[in-house]
Amino acid sequence: MFARLLAPLVCVLALTAAGKASGDAAPAPGPKASAWASWTIGSWVAYDIDTSAPERISVKQSLLAVDEDGFRTRDETTRAGATSKVESQVSLASFGYPHAHPKAQKVATEVVNVQGKPYECQVWRARYSEEGVQWDAIAWVSDGIEQPLRIRVQGKHDLSLDVDKLEDYVPIGQRKFRSIRYTGTVSSTAGRSSIQQWRSAAVPGALVRSVTTSEKDGQKSVFTMQVREFRGTKL
Repeated sequence: MFARLLAPLVCVLALTAAGKASGDAAPAPGPKASAWASWTIGSWVAYDIDTSAPERISVKQSLLAVDEDGFRTRDETTRAGATSKVESQVSLASFGYPHAHPKAQKVATEVVNVQGKPYECQVWRARYSEEGVQWDAIAWVSDGIEQPLRIRVQGKHDLSLDVDKLEDYVPIGQRKFRSIRYTGTVSSTAGRSSIQQWRSAAVPGALVRSVTTSEKDGQKSVFTMQVREFRGTKL
């Protein structure tokens, strides 16, 4: 399922809008802090996916509905000329946004250093169930920064992300979008991989680009997701 793929980005083949730019105030805790619930129904984003395999894959994810603790998407995957569709119910806390969940708890206040500068953060935590799996998400959120500065997710996969650059630019079409860049790791029973992500509140779902690198038996594989286009309106 593409929705779960976005969080750990490790199950490689298991599978323009008005918005805020980096530097805008972070959304207050609640549904609008979600990467998807802050967009109008019908908003969508299309990704090109590049793997070590020769075939090309693309995915279009559309927002169908939002309720008090989750949202529903339709994921259309095109591979080798064939398209498959699946609908997914996803928690608001998914992808490292526990502060969007109605049962989120502020568990601490900590300082996180990024590029040599300290940022005071509220630490939010939410435990939730999705597809029969129990998940535990923690995020370090600082006023004035649109995305969490640190993300930890544990469940079927473990994801660890830290911001290493508060302003980076990713091209989409003829424009460049200001994004926040993360580096980290993702782990599962299949192994451990390094990951880089670029996120922006100006894109539905927030994920602009992701590069996951893994190595097995001396063979290196790279899995890249890049937004091709999107449409939507920010609430």
